Amino acid sequence: MERKRILKGVVFLVAALVLAGAVGLTLAQGPGEDDDVLPQGDVGVATAMDDVIPIQGRLLDRNGNPINGTRTVTMTLYDAATGGTALCTDADPVTAVNGLFNAYMDTCEASDLNGRQVWLGIKVGSDAEMTPRQPIFAVPYAWSLRPRAVISESLSGAVLNVFNHGSGWGLDAYSKGHDAVHGRSDANNHAGVSGENSGGGIGVYAWSAGAGLSGPAMKAVAGGASGIALHAGANSSDASVVISNDGAGPLLEGFGGDGGEDEIRINNNGSIETKADSYVFIPGTQIIKNLSSDTTRWDVQQNGSVQIWRGSEPGSKTVYLSIVLPAVLYGQPVDVENITVYYKCQDGSKAYITSTFLAKQTSADDWATLVSDHTDRKSNTATSYTLTVNNALSANQGILGMWFNLQFPDDSTYIQLGGVRIQLGHHSLY
Repeated sequence: MERKRILKGVVFLVAALVLAGAVGLTLAQGPGEDDDVLPQGDVGVATAMDDVIPIQGRLLDRNGNPINGTRTVTMTLYDAATGGTALCTDADPVTAVNGLFNAYMDTCEASDLNGRQVWLGIKVGSDAEMTPRQPIFAVPYAWSLRPRAVISESLSGAVLNVFNHGSGWGLDAYSKGHDAVHGRSDANNHAGVSGENSGGGIGVYAWSAGAGLSGPAMKAVAGGASGIALHAGANSSDASVVISNDGAGPLLEGFGGDGGEDEIRINNNGSIETKADSYVFIPGTQIIKNLSSDTTRWDVQQNGSVQIWRGSEPGSKTVYLSIVLPAVLYGQPVDVENITVYYKCQDGSKAYITSTFLAKQTSADDWATLVSDHTDRKSNTATSYTLTVNNALSANQGILGMWFNLQFPDDSTYIQLGGVRIQLGHHSLY
């Protein structure tokens, strides 16, 4: 019978990888039976079409006459020129018309052709596979994606997978004038950019040589009114977030929407500053008399206030209120910004507050006066007044003493003292 051969080259392309290349089948198969098919010519790459590899060829007999009829062509991709592993194989009956035939490899997955070198093996009918296998070479567009290239698909898995089993990067991105990597997701509860590391290393690493807010290593912005710019979660015995700074700057700064001032700062020494103030309340029930022999008396009310009466001794009275505050809070000295007094006079024309004082203990037998207010307070309805202090405490000075001078005509009327509120700041941010 006539001996046959593939005279025209085989042409193929993997559409999903936009892979282009050329392979040659230039060596003929050794002598065989009459129906053996021998290759001749080159194998080239054609245009991408779906997820199949188009194969085109021409069958000629030993005398160069085109073959007509059906033959089975087996096409296999390998990861080595000899031996190795068959990545995917497809055997199809092809119909040759004037020697020309078309076939399609549709058994290969994207993971079979992941950018590595592969070789094509061709087998016709029951013949042995032709040797040598033909390497697939990339054409220029396979070396680099075309600028503004788009890979689009509707999948439940990844559209693009990048693997590096060596010591280098899996993906390296560079931009001279904008974000090197930009991620966006329209899905609920899913990230625009996500990082994962199952080998004990870092899931997402950010580095920047920039300075200030114009050059952060990582920036997170929430565009929605109720969005979260950055979320860190862990199911671990260790921290969800670790922050370090080997320089002299703070570990963390937080900014609000009031023009760029720091709202919170965690310094390198562990101290915490916050623009938000704290408040401490001291109830009126903490009032004590000036002297143990003083006849001043009071009635404790259920709301923590006291009604103060003159007692049997005539004249003005002085009552004291001791205040103990955290002088240093989270490593930051506390600033006593102001103090508010809540009170009410039964009859302000008779009994009222004549003066208010606040002092800071500087030693066991000395003090520094912080407030000396001599305004008469005569309101017959429950009200308050606020006095400015603006004095910083320290690790050695945190005990305050407050006293009130009260005027009584007799023991028939009272002054009700609800207590005091102390406004504290623990920052030097503004």
